[in-house]
Amino acid sequence: MANFPDPILLVAGGQDATVPQPTRSARDQELATVCYTHRMSKLLEQVFEKVRELPEPEQDMAATELLGFLADFPTATERIVIGSGREAYERGETVTLDQWRHDMELGDR
Repeated sequence: MANFPDPILLVAGGQDATVPQPTRSARDQELATVCYTHRMSKLLEQVFEKVRELPEPEQDMAATELLGFLADFPTATERIVIGSGREAYERGETVTLDQWRHDMELGDR
């Protein structure tokens, strides 16, 4: 099975705490108190810093674009299933589509 990094729980005041910047709003500081995330690349962190500088409507536009882009990528669960399928294929544990359709009682072609 594929190995994915464990998520990190960031808690303000803790070892891996996020540190709110003085220029952030009270709402931003509250949201930064507890955050569940995977580690990000430095480039992606730079992108989010730039987005934070934008007014909220532009932040929403950027978020919508990014979510649309990410919709084409498999989720973490899907990546695990894909990895399991690849491992099964490498072990020779596969069936033909016709056999699968027959086993699922979808009719023979």
